[in-house]
Amino acid sequence: MGPREWSQIKSSYRNFLTSLIDLPLHIVCCAREKQKYKETGFMISDGNAPDCEKSTEYLFDVVLQLTTYGDREKKIYESVTTKDRSGKLPAIVETDKVAAMLLDIQE
Repeated sequence: MGPREWSQIKSSYRNFLTSLIDLPLHIVCCAREKQKYKETGFMISDGNAPDCEKSTEYLFDVVLQLTTYGDREKKIYESVTTKDRSGKLPAIVETDKVAAMLLDIQE
């Protein structure tokens, strides 16, 4: 595909997401995670990033990265706030408390 075809696809994708975000509802979108690499060396890991079009994160007000750690018997689930336009979410919070915090922000 050339740049013109790719531009049409990106425009359709962005219009679709914008129409979702403009709905009078709370929208939750999920993305897979991919390995992010440094530009200074070959295959040197620089953390993780969502596996989606680059501008996708810009469209949303809140972006969370869900993580787990611990062993099989005592697994802990956390949400790491990577973007928050409200400025009210903590950097790390237990995943089961995120929904209540987001609803409190709306009020």
